Amino acid sequence: MRNGYFTIPLTLVIVIGIMIMFQILGGLGVVSIYGISDENWDSQGVLLINSIAQFLAMGGGAWLAVAGARQNVSSVFRLDPYYSQSSVPIYILLLPLIFLSQLLGGGLASLWSHLLQLSPSLFEVLKKAQDLMDTSMKDLVLVDTPAQLVLALISIAVVPAVCEELCYRGFVLGNIERSGSNGRRTGIAIVISSVVFGIAHLSPLNLPAIIVLGLVFGTLIVRTNDIRVTMTAHFINNGIIVLALYFLGKEEELTESLLSAEVLPIPESLLLTGVSAVGVYGILSIIGKLAMKNAPPSPSEPDSATHE
Repeated sequence: MRNGYFTIPLTLVIVIGIMIMFQILGGLGVVSIYGISDENWDSQGVLLINSIAQFLAMGGGAWLAVAGARQNVSSVFRLDPYYSQSSVPIYILLLPLIFLSQLLGGGLASLWSHLLQLSPSLFEVLKKAQDLMDTSMKDLVLVDTPAQLVLALISIAVVPAVCEELCYRGFVLGNIERSGSNGRRTGIAIVISSVVFGIAHLSPLNLPAIIVLGLVFGTLIVRTNDIRVTMTAHFINNGIIVLALYFLGKEEELTESLLSAEVLPIPESLLLTGVSAVGVYGILSIIGKLAMKNAPPSPSEPDSATHE
């Protein structure tokens, strides 16, 4: 540890352990109730079990790691917003920010697919893995009744928004940022936490899109010092997909486009990426100005953990 916080290697080891524990708890829960054969699995039951596993392993694990190391919980998880005035304008801006972030991620994912196609054998392997992931997700998120919709929103939007933000934007970003030897390394922390966030979703062709969301969420939490803002943005991103699939999921093409990135021609991909990137940057700048009106001075040295 350095300055009372976990260094990059130790942070990565801990977060890998958290992700493994999440998979173990979820897998054991499903198998113990429904058996090994997935023919007997109930999608709603699997969603509920995975939500409980994510809450315990990811949310609880991140919190225990911080509290167990006697770090300043409020500081690491950014529970003290910079702004003292109304935050309503910030929350209103989250909707267009997420929309533009999804477009930016789609453009980059399209360019990523074009790059991977330079190696046909590698692209084919990753495409099969992506198709398998998309099929699994479609079985879980396609719902028919209002009750199933509520469960899907809780399992796919609410729980991940809370637990993943505590883990990646709280524990990972907070520890990497504060464990530098020469002051805070906020930029490095945002990038590393975003890459870990992207890899953890096991979606090879959508990797750039997920990393973009991580970068947006990381920038949001740093500029507002309020994890509730990133939790809300995360919920909006996931919730839009769940709601769209519920109301429009009968259209197969729309379902495919919502679950997997569409590969556009390179010129269109570049145009989409450029235009949406400008929009994302603009909205993040506005949010930063709204939040930083009441921000404290940035410390030149990393603050040490609070041992209580």
